[in-house]
Amino acid sequence: MNKILPWCVNVLVASAALQAATVPYQGLATDAKGNPKVDATYGVVFALYPSATAVSALWVENQTVATHKGLFSASLGTLTVLPDSLFNGSPLYLGVSFAGGAEGGRALLGTTPWAKAAGKADSARAAHWADSAKAVVGLGDSLASVRAKTKADSVVLTVALTKNVSDSIKSLRDSLANLRVALAIQGQLVSSLSSWLNPSIPWNSAITYGTLTDSRDGQLYRTVVIGSQTWMAQNLNYGGMNLSVGVCYNGSLDSCSKYGRLYNWKEVMAGGFSSSASPSGVKGLCLSGWHVPSAAEWTKLSDTTLSYSTSATSIKSSIGWSGGTGTDIVGFRALPGGWFDGVSHAAGGTAGWWSTTATQASPNLVRAPGMISVGTALSYDATSIDLSLALRCVKD
Repeated sequence: MNKILPWCVNVLVASAALQAATVPYQGLATDAKGNPKVDATYGVVFALYPSATAVSALWVENQTVATHKGLFSASLGTLTVLPDSLFNGSPLYLGVSFAGGAEGGRALLGTTPWAKAAGKADSARAAHWADSAKAVVGLGDSLASVRAKTKADSVVLTVALTKNVSDSIKSLRDSLANLRVALAIQGQLVSSLSSWLNPSIPWNSAITYGTLTDSRDGQLYRTVVIGSQTWMAQNLNYGGMNLSVGVCYNGSLDSCSKYGRLYNWKEVMAGGFSSSASPSGVKGLCLSGWHVPSAAEWTKLSDTTLSYSTSATSIKSSIGWSGGTGTDIVGFRALPGGWFDGVSHAAGGTAGWWSTTATQASPNLVRAPGMISVGTALSYDATSIDLSLALRCVKD
């Protein structure tokens, strides 16, 4: 692992009449244990970005530097000209990749406008940091001190890590994950609320529904009591911190809001084991206080709804199916969300849900209840654990 400690970044912007802008840079290269790299010449890539998380760089320069006890110096802009357009007062972030390694964290060059009086002033210096700019300067088992040095017309700032590497990496990953998915999660929640307030498929107005909020992502669900069981009246739509759990039908968040996400069996069980008990005792991917139903619990639901009509007709939504819609008399509101095996299939015509009960024939096959448009009863098919189906949770 290559690590860079940027001891000094001194920004000098010369008059256009004299020379192009240059950025003197001094750093310390260490190995994974924090020891200075062996004295040699190394390739270094310098890049300027408009933000700490930007993918595309505004400017890139490749240089070869020689180290002495790990220390090296470079003058940015000597090989690849720094465009005048960079110095417009906007923040710039410097990333440094040493000897083919990954960037060790980007340093904010500040928001102070770059001084440039073309034809009027011979030179101007801009402060490297604005206010109390901070930079994470390296990852090691730990760094024990904070060094700060001041030289004429430059500021040197290093911030040591006082936590161990695993804590620092976890914090960094969590922050990046939040940045990557913030808009996606916001869009999912807005879509979920819109579906709640203005559903394309109506709720049964004769049913008194309960409410449930998932503390993991703030999503709102309705619940319904059917016989002695309390079921979620919607399929689960939890996607994890990075929206990496389960899939949306055809990759559409609107489909997730309408039908819920589709999961494979291992995702649903979340480390739990096959169970045929009632209740199953497997929390799996469900919310706290709820669990994944066993085949026996699905059978109990079917037996309860048979007193109204056929089991499937009683729990099917009143519209939304391509044929054979139901009465939804018990408020279960089963929607035809289809299934996924690398490709999305049959939304509008089929519905399937997971149980915790593997078949006796194979641990890779699960008794998964499902229905089709023209069907009038739940069927229990031996379904591969690699397929992705919907999940309904039952209250403990």
